[in-house]
Amino acid sequence: MVPPPIPADCIEEIVEFLENNIRTLHSCLLVNRLWCQTVVPVLWRQPFRYKRFNPSANLLQTYWSCMTVDCIPIEDRLILQEFNIKLPDSNQSSAIFNYPSFIKRLNYRDLYDFAVIWYGDPNNLRQKRPFRQDPMKTIAKCLFNLFIVKGAKFDYLFWDNGSDLIEEIPDNCDHDSDEDDDQDLVGDLDDDDILLDIPLLPESCANFANLKVLGCFARYEHCEQTFTNAALSCHEIETLVIRMCMNDEWSTERAQSELEALSKLIDVQKHLKEFIYVEYPGRFWWSPSSRLKNVELSSLNSQVNSLTVVEFYHVDFRFWHPLNSIAGLINLENLVFNNCRHQEYVMEPFRFGSFTKLKKLVMNGYEGISSIQPDLLDTILQHVSKSLMYLSIVMTAETTITVINAIEKYHLDLLELAIKLDQSHFIALQSCPFYNCPRLNKLVVSSWGYMEIVADTILPQLGKSLPPSLEHLEILAPWMFTLTALDSFLVNCKAPLRYFDIRYCREITDQHINLIWKRLYNTLENLIISEKDPPPSNTNNEQSNSNVFESENYYNISGSASSNTEDESKNYHIKQLSSDDMSLHEIVKRTKINLTADETYNNRIDTLRYRWE
Repeated sequence: MVPPPIPADCIEEIVEFLENNIRTLHSCLLVNRLWCQTVVPVLWRQPFRYKRFNPSANLLQTYWSCMTVDCIPIEDRLILQEFNIKLPDSNQSSAIFNYPSFIKRLNYRDLYDFAVIWYGDPNNLRQKRPFRQDPMKTIAKCLFNLFIVKGAKFDYLFWDNGSDLIEEIPDNCDHDSDEDDDQDLVGDLDDDDILLDIPLLPESCANFANLKVLGCFARYEHCEQTFTNAALSCHEIETLVIRMCMNDEWSTERAQSELEALSKLIDVQKHLKEFIYVEYPGRFWWSPSSRLKNVELSSLNSQVNSLTVVEFYHVDFRFWHPLNSIAGLINLENLVFNNCRHQEYVMEPFRFGSFTKLKKLVMNGYEGISSIQPDLLDTILQHVSKSLMYLSIVMTAETTITVINAIEKYHLDLLELAIKLDQSHFIALQSCPFYNCPRLNKLVVSSWGYMEIVADTILPQLGKSLPPSLEHLEILAPWMFTLTALDSFLVNCKAPLRYFDIRYCREITDQHINLIWKRLYNTLENLIISEKDPPPSNTNNEQSNSNVFESENYYNISGSASSNTEDESKNYHIKQLSSDDMSLHEIVKRTKINLTADETYNNRIDTLRYRWE
C-alpha cells in the first residue's frame, strides 16, 4: 500500500526547520515537484550568505537570467554596454522560478563582491578589459532594482558600501591599458571612489513593509532621504544599526539633517528592540570646530518600553547632550560603550536610572582611556547587581578600587567578566576577589599597553582568586613568567579550566606547554599560544597564516602521539590520561584561531554586519 503524500503545510514546516541545513535542502529539491516548489524559496532567501565563503559566478548568472529591460535604467544600460555586458533582449525572463522575489535578507555589499566575481569570470568575458569599479557598481544597482521590481519582501536589509572593496585586480583583467583607464586602477582610486553608489530606498515601498533589521553602514548622498523614505514604509523595525559621520569637511549641515531624519525614523517604530550606533570619524575628526554640536537622541524616549539593547561604538560624546533617554529605558538588558571617547560627559543621568534588568554592561574607552567617575560607576554597579551577568570594563587608577569593592560588596553574580588594565595596574589582580562571583564561567584579562610584564608575582595570586566555577580563562597581555610561577598558578587554581588562552604571553616554551597539560590534563580541551619565534619542535609541518597556535593533548589508543591527518576544524577528543602517561609527547597543532574581542572590532566590526543574519 502506497503511503499518503505529506500535506503541503507539513512540508513547509519541515523545510523551515531545515533552513540553515543547505545540503539537506538540496536533497529535498529532488523528491518531487511539490518539495522543489517549497524548498526553492527557502534556499533563495539569503543566497549571498550561504555562498559568501565559497563564492562563484553562478549565483549572479542566475539572477541575471531573470533580468528584464525594465529593471535597468537607461543611464545604466549605457555603462553596461560600454563594458560589453550583455543586456536582456526583452521583458521576458528565461529563468524557471522568479528567484529575485524570494530574497528576504540582503547586505548590499554582497552585490558588489559577487559582481566582481561574475564580471571577472572568463566565461563572461570575450576580451581582456581594465579593472574599473563602474561596471560592478552598476551591476549591483541593477540587481537591487531587480529585487524591487520582482516583488521581494525584505525583513533584513544592510546598506554597506565599505571602504575596502577592492583588494586585488583579477588575473584576467588588462593591467596595461591606456592612460585614462590607468587612472581607474586600484592604487589610484580616491576614498570616495571606492565607496559604492547605494541607490535611494524607494518611498512608501511595499517591499520593506515587514523589515525587521535595517543597517546603514554607508556614507552616501541619499542617507537623509533614505531615512525619510524608510519612515514612511518601515514601522516594524526591531533592530536599527546606524553608522554616521558627525562632520563633513568643516560643515555639519549634512550631519544635522541626517540625524533629524534618523530621529523621525526611530519615532515611527512600533517596537524597536535594538539600537546600535557607530560613528565614522570623518576626515576632520580631530577638529572640534568641524563637529556637530548639541547631539541628542531624544527620539529613543518613544521606545522606552521596547528597547532592550543600546550599543555605541567609536562615538565621541564631547558635544552630546546627556543621555537622559538611555537612563529612562526600563527594560534595557545590554548597554555597550566600546572604543568611545568622553562618555563621562553624557553618563550623569545613569546615576538615577534603575537598570534593574541590565544583563550586559560594557564600558571600554578609546584605546583604554576611560574617565568615568568612580562614584557614578559604583552607583551603576549597585543598581545592576541583581541582574548583571556580563561586565567588560577598563580598569584605570580611579576605577580599579571601585570595581574590586563592588564585586565584594554587591556580590555581583557574573557569568562573564572582561577587564582591561593599564600595565601599571596589573598588581591589582592580586586583590581581585573573583571568588565572590560563584557562577563566573569566563574571565578575560587584557592590556592596552605593549610593554612586557614580569608576572611571577601576579600569576600565583591570580590562581588563588579564581572561583571553582571558571572554565574559560584568557590572559591577553604580554606577560612573561617562569615555570615556577606557572606551576604555582596551576596548583593554586581550583577551577576546572577547559579553555586557556595565553596567545599574547611571551617566551612560551615546550616546557610551559607540557606543564599546563600535566596539571590540567583532566579538564583542559583548548590551549591557545602564540610565538614570534619558530614554533616548538613538536609542531607539525602544516602552513600557518598567523603566529597563533592551538595546543592539543591528543593520543592514539596505544598511548603514543599521533599526527593530525583530519580536517583542521575538527574538535578532537582528548583522552583522559593518568599522571604516569604525562611523559608522552604532546602535539602542537596550527589552526585558525578565533579573533579576540578587540581584534574583531578592528576587523571591520564584522560582528555588527552579520550578527542578525
